[in-house]
Amino acid sequence: MPTHLCPQCGFDMVHIPTQGNRARLRARLSDLDSLIAALTAERDALQAQSDAIVYPVLSLPGEITSEIFQSCVDASSELDGGMQRRVVVPEPSQAPLILLQICRQWRGIAVSAPRLWRSLCVMDIVPAAVIHAWLTRAGNLPLHYRLHHSGSGGAPDSLVTDSILYASRWEDVGFRIPLALVPEFNLGHQLFPHLRKFALDAYPPFRSTTIPTASESLAIGLADAPLLREVHLSHIPPAVQLDITWAQLTHLKLHGMDIARCLSIISGCSQLQHLDAATKGTPVPQPLLTLPLLQSLSSTVSQNSILQYLILPRLEKLELHWGGDAPQQYSEVLEALSRRSNFPLKDFAVHSGLTTLELFQSCLHAVPPSVTRLALTWGGSIDMNDMLMLLKTEHLFPRLKQLVMHHNGLVSGDRYQAFVDFLHARAPVLELVDILLIPSRMTGSGWSMPDKLVMDQLQTLSAGGMNIRVKARVPGMQQTHVVYDSI
Repeated sequence: MPTHLCPQCGFDMVHIPTQGNRARLRARLSDLDSLIAALTAERDALQAQSDAIVYPVLSLPGEITSEIFQSCVDASSELDGGMQRRVVVPEPSQAPLILLQICRQWRGIAVSAPRLWRSLCVMDIVPAAVIHAWLTRAGNLPLHYRLHHSGSGGAPDSLVTDSILYASRWEDVGFRIPLALVPEFNLGHQLFPHLRKFALDAYPPFRSTTIPTASESLAIGLADAPLLREVHLSHIPPAVQLDITWAQLTHLKLHGMDIARCLSIISGCSQLQHLDAATKGTPVPQPLLTLPLLQSLSSTVSQNSILQYLILPRLEKLELHWGGDAPQQYSEVLEALSRRSNFPLKDFAVHSGLTTLELFQSCLHAVPPSVTRLALTWGGSIDMNDMLMLLKTEHLFPRLKQLVMHHNGLVSGDRYQAFVDFLHARAPVLELVDILLIPSRMTGSGWSMPDKLVMDQLQTLSAGGMNIRVKARVPGMQQTHVVYDSI
């Protein structure tokens, strides 16, 4: 194909722009400039109208908006079962992080509101930079902090040391870390001006790390924590020194600890009001220990239980986790505790592995008649009807007002009527009943549930003032179904 290029400039000589072509191009460019100017003016006018629109929620004072944000954080927080406190998990779809994504104004309010960031629950998948940014936004406020370290290979051990950097601002803190990382948790001795609650659970490690021996110096030093009132310690190695001012504590939890060490600690807790103890090791000769202010006790019942060492003159609540190998003498330990303490017990709970009705009966008969609230959990080896017959005994818990029962055995249709008969027998005094049971499978595909006659009787009892809740959990499923509820 022939070309017609200018030898001087290289342009196609056939299509060289003429004077007329240039004029048309300039005219078109002028038109486009005018159109752009008109569109820009229209855009500016629309933007001004948009900016003039005031959304009511954005007209609120920042302090009120911040309070609303705090309610969002409280609603999205999660209950940490081990610590029984609500904590915030850094989830982008939940407050407070989602508040940063709405608009510039809300982001500014959220970032400048320290209370939104004072609570944090850290899993080991949370980057250290996120933790630092979060706690920095909390300003100088005391912190509610949780660390759950899985012990997996991908979880950095530095999470422990990074957390300790904020120790001077701790107020309510809990750590669950592998036993292998306990050497990293060396607080030494420093001041904790805000600390009110401290928890440390050191569970068995997934990887091998040398645990300090008695000759090595490793201390959890909380002696300079004047506000500290509650301590939870689980599976702490004997080599770890516990430098804590025990005399100022009102709440104490000791799990997986040798009974001798446990008793040594408790003996220094003169102000203790609430104790949760699950001990191990061989029983040791020990004089009886009086806790004059203790109001509630949760304990395992076994050969190394602390029950046999205590005198509790003011105990009002007792919760027992009874092992499956519990022999008759453990009921005698409970009866001896009741007799020497002469406590005004009002709330009694048994989470039981007792395998026979006789053992259960001896346990319940060891409890004083002052009890007004009773919580029982038992397995399928004890029939529900037999348990109800036992509880109908007139001299057993004559002042009982509240009853909570969890029966981990199959319940057939006739047992519902026995349950109603029991309620009628206790109706003059009993005010509240909450029962969870496992229905048996009926012939066909359904599950055994209360019939209309039983439901009508439950409604009659409710009309008479008794609060009743019946829940069922189908075998193999965790979800419960509310059968009847008047609470």
